[in-house]
Amino acid sequence: MKKLDKHEQKIPLEVGVFLLLALCMGQNILLNGAVSPEAFVFTNIVALMGVTLGLLGSSIVIVSLNFIVVAVGIFILFFQPVIMMLPLKFFYCFSIPIYSFIAYEISKSLLMRKRLISGREDIARYLHNTDSTTGLRSEAAFYKKYKQYTESLKVRQTDDKRKLGLVMFQIDFFEQYMYQDKEATKNILEEMAETLVYTRYPEELFFHLDKGVFIVLTVLNKETNEKKVWYKMNKITKVQMNLIPYKGSDATHDITVKMGELIIQADEELTVEQALGRLSRRVEADLSAEYIA
Repeated sequence: MKKLDKHEQKIPLEVGVFLLLALCMGQNILLNGAVSPEAFVFTNIVALMGVTLGLLGSSIVIVSLNFIVVAVGIFILFFQPVIMMLPLKFFYCFSIPIYSFIAYEISKSLLMRKRLISGREDIARYLHNTDSTTGLRSEAAFYKKYKQYTESLKVRQTDDKRKLGLVMFQIDFFEQYMYQDKEATKNILEEMAETLVYTRYPEELFFHLDKGVFIVLTVLNKETNEKKVWYKMNKITKVQMNLIPYKGSDATHDITVKMGELIIQADEELTVEQALGRLSRRVEADLSAEYIA
């Protein structure tokens, strides 16, 4: 954005296009009737060559060719016996550099704006798929990844030995924490995200579905002991999250994190809403068991 603003301060795109059109129109008005038809056509061809050079050439190529054109033009038109009006001689010597310079500035402005537009699309896509508070993947990204993974398992279910493991971690009394101290609650979310990143395996996918709900997506292999390791990692992650303190303006105390687990087989037909529903019920059951115990 800063590069574009700095460039626009030199020659904006609209001004460059206006100068180019005004120069072409002024040239044709002055030369119409003042020169022969052949010379009139040749001057327009020279102007077109300058515009083409400016739009397609790089800065080094443009400078080099313009230097050669001016040097050769001055030598031929002023040091050789060429009968021509003096203004027309200057035009033929300097028209290509002038047109190429204006066209080059237009080309740069177009390129900068194209980069800015493509950059905005990437930024919008990133913001759509990323949670602003935690930096993890967002709920929209979870819906997309879940569909992608389940469809992959379904296609390869005859010879594929993989399963899809989902674990949900949810902060109990999240709304109450938000009401008491939003900044302290935000710090809890950031620490929980760090816990996931540093406790879990790097090949797992982490999501924050808003309101203190985190989900970890893991691909498990049936033929190994990954399932046992996965259950163990879930317990460790829950313990680590429960150690995160809530540091509010009025009080400091530990938080309670609920957990729900779900393993999806390759032949199971579960939509993302059904999977989230099962996880939510198991999260509530997990907290109920703790209170009963």
